[in-house]
Amino acid sequence: MFASLTVTQKLLILVVVPVFFEIVFFIGLSQVISDKQRQQADLQASKAVLLKLHEFESDVARGILVITNPANPSPDIIIPQLRNLKRYFIVGAQWRDLERLDPELSEIVDDSQSIRRAMVQYLDDIEKTITDQKIDANERQKRFSTKTLAGVILNMHELSQKIVRIESRLLNEEPAQLANFRHTTQTIILSGLLAVTVIQTILAMLLVRDILGRLQRIERNLHLVSAYKPLAPVQNGNDEIARLDRVVHETNEILGEARHRELAILENAADVICSFDEKLRFTGVSATVNRLWSYTQEELLGSPLMALVPKSEQANSLADFVRISTLPSPQGELENVIRCKDGGFRNFSWSVNWSQSQKTYFCVAHDVTERRALEKLKQQFLSMVSHDLRTPVTATSNSIGLLIRGERGKLSEGVLKILERTETSIVRLTELVNDLLELDKLEAGKLVLNRAPLRASAVCVSAKEALEAMANSAYVKVVGPAEDATIFGDELRLVQAVINLLSNAIKFSPKNGTVTLAIVRSANHVELRIVDEGPGIPQEDANLIFEKFRQSATAKQSSMKSTGLGLAIVKAIAEAHGGEVGVDSEVGKGSTFWIRIPTSSEDATS
Repeated sequence: MFASLTVTQKLLILVVVPVFFEIVFFIGLSQVISDKQRQQADLQASKAVLLKLHEFESDVARGILVITNPANPSPDIIIPQLRNLKRYFIVGAQWRDLERLDPELSEIVDDSQSIRRAMVQYLDDIEKTITDQKIDANERQKRFSTKTLAGVILNMHELSQKIVRIESRLLNEEPAQLANFRHTTQTIILSGLLAVTVIQTILAMLLVRDILGRLQRIERNLHLVSAYKPLAPVQNGNDEIARLDRVVHETNEILGEARHRELAILENAADVICSFDEKLRFTGVSATVNRLWSYTQEELLGSPLMALVPKSEQANSLADFVRISTLPSPQGELENVIRCKDGGFRNFSWSVNWSQSQKTYFCVAHDVTERRALEKLKQQFLSMVSHDLRTPVTATSNSIGLLIRGERGKLSEGVLKILERTETSIVRLTELVNDLLELDKLEAGKLVLNRAPLRASAVCVSAKEALEAMANSAYVKVVGPAEDATIFGDELRLVQAVINLLSNAIKFSPKNGTVTLAIVRSANHVELRIVDEGPGIPQEDANLIFEKFRQSATAKQSSMKSTGLGLAIVKAIAEAHGGEVGVDSEVGKGSTFWIRIPTSSEDATS
């Protein structure tokens, strides 16, 4: 019935149908009131006729009294009276034009007219008798008595009885009519209200059952969508609800396709994709875990992640997850070792996102076992090469020095130039070997730091003095620092770090340029800043230059040669102190390198 109608049309039906019935009942009530008004008008007309009849009775009685008065005055006085009465009865015919709706009342009026005519005739006879001079007074009186008014009086008596009877009837009918009108009006009003209420209730129930039933089907379909289950058939019709249901089905199809693509990606992903609750228990895991960890999805769901982490790393791994969840932007990275079902251990790099609203960690674990093995192998190779090269390089450097100084005989000018170039290359090779050995000690944690409270300005001044000759030869001015602060660290290592940064700033500063040393204090840290006026560093290189053997594009284009280890050493020294290193730069506008060092021993060891 309602399938072809829109929701708006259905709501209009709910409003229009009761209004239509209300109009019908209003018209019926108006008709009843009109009928009552007509009845009331008829009653008032009847009362007006009765009033005229009472007046007529009074006039007839007055005329009879005048005629039958035994002490009648002289003819000169009574004749005018008789003529006035006769004229009144003649003129009285005009009130017959009053509306007569009641048949009985019409009969009474007709009777009154007969009496009126009889009175007019009787008054004519009386007047003739009085004016006839041939009749003496005694005979005239005798004729008055013989012409009795018995017939008139009798007719008038009957007329009066009829008037009383119809008055009584009208008096009894009026309250009955009023009561009937009140009852009829109340019945129509109550019937109308009841009918409108019933009709509106039935329509509302039909529409609500239709609308709510269909909306509940959509609600069930939405739950089925979230549960990845088949939906109920599409609803018929073309109204808003049917269109909404079709949208739900279309959305389910789109989501189904997306889920298939997602599952295909997850099943074929190279990484383990998983989620944990706030207690780091598995709530979901991709099928890749079977290939990488040898566990099935069913084995891991509900089990704690820490059960797969070696005991020696559990505390650090747990602390990393908690740290990420407390960050302003709760996402970050961490690394740990996972014990696989086959008993092997593999290194994984985790990308972690914490959802505060869902209390869930969403993670991607990437296998870095081979990469860490290669890095370890490379580190071992570099350490071995560095140690193996140091002795022969030192011996070669010493031998070339002896030749240049002429301690083994005088050499020609051409040979000396060749030896000097060779010595320069050996010096650079010696620096590279020393840097490699230094970095190896720092990364291996073999270097012991002699931490103590010290003045940050002293570190900067020592580095500036050590590179004073280099700055002068490059025509670069080194200024600062103007501020000071207390830090907690190894002075020699911090001076070495500042020297590395300051030497780079001098190398890449233009002639007659300025390098500024600055100290900036915060709540728990102090930043040692080196600001230069060099070519700047591209943003994409800012996070790479602190890695071993990595240089920015501007450094590669420079004539200044570098081992590519100086900034890596700075980073290792900063991290060994519990701090960090970074750069703020823009191409063409110089660079600001900074080392952030804790101000207390607690911060340095945290």
